[in-house]
Amino acid sequence: MKKLFLAVFIMCALVWGQRRKNIIKVGCIDIQTIINKIAASKILKKKLSDKRGRFLSKAEKLSKEIQQLKQVLEVEEQVLSKERRLEIKSQILEKEQELNKYLQERETFIKQSEDLLTPDIVEEIYAFVKEVAVREGFSIIIEKNTAVIYSIDDLDITEDVIELIEESETKDTDN
Repeated sequence: MKKLFLAVFIMCALVWGQRRKNIIKVGCIDIQTIINKIAASKILKKKLSDKRGRFLSKAEKLSKEIQQLKQVLEVEEQVLSKERRLEIKSQILEKEQELNKYLQERETFIKQSEDLLTPDIVEEIYAFVKEVAVREGFSIIIEKNTAVIYSIDDLDITEDVIELIEESETKDTDN
């Protein structure tokens, strides 16, 4: 029903625009293609790297604590009582288990975060779409796989948007 309404709306806008001697330039875009191409790109990686950095700092802290305990055990093993050695070994084991559990939880969280980032990515893509649409003089941009049954390839700005995103990423890495 929404698709039919959108198609009727677009047709009415075209007819109305032609009656007023205004030309309406309609373009289409395949958002899913763009999302697929940039899903592994720097936009997503940049967002996730901040999260990974925080997670890794805690993992590094646990790892250092484990190393310190192992060094204490190695250096002072001869002078430590049996109970104290067992206590340190137990602490090492606990820290290693905590580290493994933490890393597993964080990997799960990051994988779930990738799915949650899609709305942010789409919002960024829309900004690039708008920039290309304004630059190319389009009045309307339609999502290709929703209400459009047919369009000529000249109307598709998907590759232009991908190119603009890639240029933006290059500028970000240069700075």
